[in-house]
Amino acid sequence: MRVLDRPLTRLLEQARARGRDVLLEHEGLALARALGVGVPEHRLVRDAGEAARADLDAFPGARLVVKVVSPGILHKSDAGGVRFVEKERAAVTGAVGEMADRFAGDDVAGFLLCEHVEHDRALGGELLLGLRWTDDFGPVVVLGPGGVDAEHLAAHLRPASATAAPASSSRSIALSGSRRSRRKRDASSAALWTAGLVYLTWWCSW
Repeated sequence: MRVLDRPLTRLLEQARARGRDVLLEHEGLALARALGVGVPEHRLVRDAGEAARADLDAFPGARLVVKVVSPGILHKSDAGGVRFVEKERAAVTGAVGEMADRFAGDDVAGFLLCEHVEHDRALGGELLLGLRWTDDFGPVVVLGPGGVDAEHLAAHLRPASATAAPASSSRSIALSGSRRSRRKRDASSAALWTAGLVYLTWWCSW
């Protein structure tokens, strides 16, 4: 897998050259693709004009996800930086234009047009998988529940006991229903992602 070193190095060096210690979403997708992991169809556009010229037929399905791309906006949903729209030019350019106005004062690198991927919305239907460097342990791979479930657990987890604090009644019902309706998960993609990041931990230690 040493053949991957060149594109990985280039991605990291470009981010560092711009004074960033995080990868933007399209850079993370490029990294995943370099590791052999399938990623949703996507395209980075600078503004609504460029979005209007994008080939929407290149995206499968009837819907698209439009996301703001900024090193200062990592929690896009909380900031209003994610929109689900019909795969129609007016809807896509409208969403991009709206976000451009909303984040006019931020350091925005562009807007990501992404394939809408249907997934199980029950608990465990999304995974959080990441890699970070720590001074104590070096590279560390993190794997856990993703999506809004990750945000809920992060907000309510008690560090001293490592148990989750009581949720609201509506949230408890939602989580309980998710467990009851949970289907068998296809672990192949998660395993491939994890293997790729484990490789990165080895690569980062060089």
